Amino acid sequence: MLAVILTALAGRAVLLPILPIPAPAIHDEFAYLLLADTFASGRLTNPTHPMWKHFETFHVNQQPTYCSKFPPVQGAFLAIGQVVAGHPWFGVWLSAALMCGAICWMLQGWLPPDGRCSAACWR
Repeated sequence: MLAVILTALAGRAVLLPILPIPAPAIHDEFAYLLLADTFASGRLTNPTHPMWKHFETFHVNQQPTYCSKFPPVQGAFLAIGQVVAGHPWFGVWLSAALMCGAICWMLQGWLPPDGRCSAACWR
């Protein structure tokens, strides 16, 4: 499982010259970056701006506090990347590698350890 995680990390690192770190382009991504900035600054949410009606945008709650509407885990990974490596993308890189490891772990429970599968496996 560790080999799968390291392979996923190394594979994406090798592709960085060809496929550089993407820039955010859609509303969801900016809301996740707001969540990452909030967590990276040590807060769970931000105070509401006094002129909040003029700053309304997609996927962001303005009342009762200024925060992203999405669940916190992806924002937490982005915050880890931002704090540890200086860019939120490194948190995405880590979470994708951990996902590959979790899929490997799940498949180890479903498939036989020797790699052979008889007809009984598919019933």
